Amino acid sequence: MYEVFIIVIKDFSSVYLFYINFDLALSSSAEWIGTAA
Repeated sequence: MYEVFIIVIKDFSSVYLFYINFDLALSSSAEWIGTAA
């Protein structure tokens, strides 16, 4: 049971990091589009 919990935590943290990076990419591209427009 404990090992499953660790796997879930690892998956959640990787997904969380993915969303943070995705959000940063969106905001930076939005800024780029704003400066280009």
